[in-house]
Amino acid sequence: GTQVFKGDIFGIVQQKALKTDANGRSNVLILGTSEDDPGHQGAFLTDSIMVLSVDQKNKNAYMISIPRDLEVEYGMACTAGYSGKINGYFNCVNNDWTSSSAEDERQTKSREFFGNIVGLDIQYSVHVNYTVMRDIVKALDGITITIESRDPRGQMDSNFDWKCGATYAIRLKNCPTSGHYIDYPNGVVTLDAEHALYLAQARGDTAPTYGFEQSNFDRERNQQKILVAIKEKA
Repeated sequence: GTQVFKGDIFGIVQQKALKTDANGRSNVLILGTSEDDPGHQGAFLTDSIMVLSVDQKNKNAYMISIPRDLEVEYGMACTAGYSGKINGYFNCVNNDWTSSSAEDERQTKSREFFGNIVGLDIQYSVHVNYTVMRDIVKALDGITITIESRDPRGQMDSNFDWKCGATYAIRLKNCPTSGHYIDYPNGVVTLDAEHALYLAQARGDTAPTYGFEQSNFDRERNQQKILVAIKEKA
C-alpha cells in the first residue's frame, strides 16, 4: 500500500503491527462524507459507514456496513434532537471543519460511539470524502467489480445523468448506448474514478431506475465491492 499510494493512505498503512482488541483483531471505522462536493445537501452526514476488522496473524479481514438510517440515541443535543439517524452523529460532535483538532475529536468520539453499537473495540478510523475516492481509484488506473443485481438487466440509476449532458441527445453521445451515467449489466465491469465514485452513491432514488430495489442496502453492497476491488488492484 505504501508503494502504490506513496504514503499512509488510510492512516493504518505502516510497517509496525497494528493495535488489536482482546480477540487479536484490528478494527477500523470508515466514514464517508461529501463536504468537498460544492452544493451537496447534507454534505456533513456520514451516509457511508463501514467497519473493517483485520487479523494480521491469521491473515483475514471482514467488513460490515452500518445503515445510515439506523435510529440511535446520540447522548447529546444535536440538530435532530437527542436521537435520530446515525449518519448525523459525526457532525454533531462538533461542526468545526477547519481544524485538525476538531477532526481528531470527531473521529475519537465516533470510534467509541460506533464501537458500542457493534460491540467492538475500534482502534482506528478514517474519514473519506469525494477527493479521497477519486485519488485512490485514479492512482490505480481504475478498478474492476462484479455487478450482481436481482434484476436481469443489471443496475441503472438515472440520478447522475446530468454528468452526461444537458439534453437527451448530448447524453446519448457522451454516455452510449443508453444515455445513463450509472448503467451496468450483470457481470464484470471496469470503473474509472468518476464512475466508481458515483456508483458508490447510487441507490435508485430517481426514476427511471432498476437493480436498486433495496436502496441503501444495495448501495452498501457496491461500496463494499469497491473497497475490495481497491485492495485487489493495489
